[in-house]
Amino acid sequence: MFSEGIQIDPNMVSAILGVFGEYTSLGLGKQLHSLIIKRRFDFKPFVSNGLINIYYKCGDLEEAIKVFHQMSQRNPISWNTMIAAFARHGDGPKALQLYEEMVSEGVQPTDVTFLSLLHACSHVGLVEKGMEFLKSMSEVHGIYPKTEHYACVVDMLGQAGLFNEAKTFIQELPMKPDVHVWQALLGACSLHGNSEMGKYAADHLQLAAPKSPVPYVLMANIYSSAGEWKDRARTIKRMKEMSVVKEIGISWIEIEKKVHSFVVEDRKHPQAEAIYEVLFELFGLMLDEGYVPDKRFILYFVDQDKTDKHQRSSLISKLGL
Repeated sequence: MFSEGIQIDPNMVSAILGVFGEYTSLGLGKQLHSLIIKRRFDFKPFVSNGLINIYYKCGDLEEAIKVFHQMSQRNPISWNTMIAAFARHGDGPKALQLYEEMVSEGVQPTDVTFLSLLHACSHVGLVEKGMEFLKSMSEVHGIYPKTEHYACVVDMLGQAGLFNEAKTFIQELPMKPDVHVWQALLGACSLHGNSEMGKYAADHLQLAAPKSPVPYVLMANIYSSAGEWKDRARTIKRMKEMSVVKEIGISWIEIEKKVHSFVVEDRKHPQAEAIYEVLFELFGLMLDEGYVPDKRFILYFVDQDKTDKHQRSSLISKLGL
């Protein structure tokens, strides 16, 4: 755009910021931030809102906070984005505190505000507070909850281990539970290793989304964590019979403007052997410091008679160290 002589304005920058997601380069976001400061576009609330968005999604919460506090003018989106940032990073108390500041300044909350607040309550286990927020949506603010709000409540109850309450909540919903609701319940079951409730959620999720790999993968994880290998094998077999395919997970890191991507047990990287050597050494140091691996997340059977070295290698690859 610069070489073509196209004029850069706040609207164009805002549009670019809007396409940033959690897998976008933080370095690119910082370059845009520099451009915004040089062009003095940061006085526009919608530009600063975009900066908060990219920073917290790229993992730099501190920079997002700085941008928020430096804003001379804030609109409801500014508050919602910052509350969402705290919720996403697991800082429930800060999210709730910011909501109180928002209300005290006379800014009216929106359905997006309550979505972030329910996420925050789920992260810190504030079940009663979360239920208060849900109730206040319609009774105080005239905002009717959407299925995403109900899914957050199910997740909140499930995260707290209140599975019977979560099931009752779903059964009493004013609308038919959708994929988000069942997936929230199943996700909580996976966290707690609750195979009975997990099967209930998975069955409903399969009906709601027949081609989704989520119910099969999470149930396989639940069975693995309980050592129920035959049930896990049956689940994977059923997944293949239904021609359901799981998308391969990829992690990546940017070093000196070059992106390095990896999949599970990846050996294709030119420095793979050196990387595994470092991971092996780090894992050994962790064990020496008293770290006890959570073997629930080793999703295949490891023979206990194997050597310590083989077990460590397996743990390294499966725990993503």
